[in-house]
Amino acid sequence: PEAETSENYEIGVRTLQTDFDAAVAVYYTTFENRLETYGNFVAGQAGAVETFPQNVGGVESYGVEITGAWKPAIFNDLLYFNGNLTYNKTTFQDDIPNFLAPLVTGGPRRPLPIAGNTLADSPEWIVSLGATWEPTSWLVANISGKYLSDRYSNFTNTEEISDYTIVSGYIDLGEGDGEGPLGHFKARVNVDNIFDEDKLAFITPSVNGLASFRPQSPRTFSIA
Repeated sequence: PEAETSENYEIGVRTLQTDFDAAVAVYYTTFENRLETYGNFVAGQAGAVETFPQNVGGVESYGVEITGAWKPAIFNDLLYFNGNLTYNKTTFQDDIPNFLAPLVTGGPRRPLPIAGNTLADSPEWIVSLGATWEPTSWLVANISGKYLSDRYSNFTNTEEISDYTIVSGYIDLGEGDGEGPLGHFKARVNVDNIFDEDKLAFITPSVNGLASFRPQSPRTFSIA
């Protein structure tokens, strides 16, 4: 594969206020000789996938990101919120020349038309929201959710994975410094995927066939 190069442009604005802060950034990026990794199933080995880098030519990416945090005065700093919203559009600008279909040896090489398609595993919308409750110095509770919109799982955009939302949370107990009712005790209790969503969260893309996936972890409790 040839070396990947890019040009990046970004402009934004940020504000810091008494009870909230926020930032907005708009960006535009172009790539030449973009490197994309794809996976092929290994013949004769059930479930085995081997990954390869592939130059896909030009890629254009643009979007906007909004982030912020808000501490409403009415809650006296005991409850506060944060959020992030990203819109991103990333598309191939060229077809793949001299493409050899996976698992084909000695076959003809031909261009693979992907120009104008969306990059695999590239959702247009990502939204994260969280709320944190801190009634005392030794107790902090947080709940957060993350939404990903539909994604394609291959370069030809013939296989699409539906959108999903995952909600998680944690509770911090104690400060570990000997102060407060819990003394030297300090622990964090985590709950990931609270609603036990069964989704295909992790993608190993393919070029023009079926991709391989790992599911979202089920509801998981942990203590640290």
